[in-house]
Amino acid sequence: MRPLLAALVLAAFVPASPAPAGDEWRIARVWSPSASKSLDLPPEAEAKTMAAIVPPGRLSLNVGCNDISAKGLNQDGTALFDAPAQTRMACPPDLASLEGAVLAALKLVRSHERTGNEMILRDGQGKEVLALIR
Repeated sequence: MRPLLAALVLAAFVPASPAPAGDEWRIARVWSPSASKSLDLPPEAEAKTMAAIVPPGRLSLNVGCNDISAKGLNQDGTALFDAPAQTRMACPPDLASLEGAVLAALKLVRSHERTGNEMILRDGQGKEVLALIR
């Protein structure tokens, strides 16, 4: 049953430019307010992450615990996410912290750009707050 459900979910992805629709991405960097910059995720944490764009402009994320979904990516490169929906499982402290950082970053996003195998989400001043890679 799970393989069938997974196949149906993946079949729902349809390409839409400039967002990386239909492709599975990973979270590579996330904004750190204390460092005032985006920080690389450790390889073991990055490997657990997942990000996908589901038309029309919904970003689905998972850092290894809860599913997060928010609508707000526009095809013109602008972005303003609505309040994210998420599952509410108890997470290990390291994943809970990363999840909190990702949710905080989503609140800051105002634009996005895709270059090759990387998609950068930026705040209103153009600073990177979240980076997705293939």
